Amino acid sequence: MFGEEEKDSNTYGQWTIRIPPSYTHELSSSNRSVVIQQNSKGFGELGSRLWDGGMVFARFVDEHLGPILKDKTCVELGSGAGLVGIVAATKDAKVTITDKAALLGLIETNARANLTAPEMSRVTIRELLWGSDLPDQETFDVILGADLTYDFDDLPILISTLRNVSHATSRVYIAYGVERAATETFLEMAREHFEVTSVPDSSIRQNENTYTINVAMMQKKS
Repeated sequence: MFGEEEKDSNTYGQWTIRIPPSYTHELSSSNRSVVIQQNSKGFGELGSRLWDGGMVFARFVDEHLGPILKDKTCVELGSGAGLVGIVAATKDAKVTITDKAALLGLIETNARANLTAPEMSRVTIRELLWGSDLPDQETFDVILGADLTYDFDDLPILISTLRNVSHATSRVYIAYGVERAATETFLEMAREHFEVTSVPDSSIRQNENTYTINVAMMQKKS
């Protein structure tokens, strides 16, 4: 991924990062692929391209959360191009996929290209700005998010949103880069309101030649 001079590459400082126009995730339980279109131009919305946290987390959701998601309500925060929420929708969950308004068109394009009609009927795509509520103060059984903890300034409103969209028995799964500067601060803030446990490393298949992704499972303190 790094250090390659290729046609579809973008240079940032000393690194040359190749961003392909699409990414393919092979679903573990069927002979289906999820193909996600992304921004390969190196500019524009950060969320319009896939990051390692989302790729690794999608594999974890696909391989380990099927029984937890089945027939449950689920929301993905900061979905970007839609990968994790789309994978969750293949697990018979009712899924709400959220991000800022500028990314909703990309999410919908990817969802419609990858989901069956019955799966798509259970999907809602809507804007959610952290710190604000969804209509009717809606809560969900499962909350998913990947690569959300990189900006110190966003942590208070992220925690507020996690509290707002979860109920007493919700399960919150957050994938984060271990080396991200804001990660420890996020976990400390989360522990004020949630019981936080780490998913075993053996359940997480990492990408090669990139930062390490861990997954925290959180439930509201009583």
